Parts: sequence; structure tokens; C-alpha cells
Amino acid sequence: MSYNNFYINYGLKFFINDFEDQILVKDKIITEIYEMAKANELTIPYPIQELHLKHNYE
Repeated sequence: MSYNNFYINYGLKFFINDFEDQILVKDKIITEIYEMAKANELTIPYPIQELHLKHNYE
């Protein structure tokens, strides 16, 4: 997991018995994560970054 300015990058590792099932298993895992997030009304807030400028008037 890493934090960046505009997102959090998560990692997930899983093991499969048959390499040929890789795409199908990956699709099922991603779909399940999406469905669980949707069912639990998970929201990810958009980050806000403020910039304060100081003026030196002479």
C-alpha cells in the first residue's frame, strides 16, 4: 500500500492452482471487491489540496 497525492494504491496477492484460470480468477476477485464496496456504500473522497500564496508588496 502506498499513499500518493490523489489516490491510495492497494495491493492484493492471491495464489491459484492452475495458471490457465488466472484471468477468470482475477476477474472474479475484482468483481467481488466491487460488489462488496457497492453493497456497503463505500465512498472514496476526492482529495483536496489547498495552496496558500503570500504576497510581498513593497
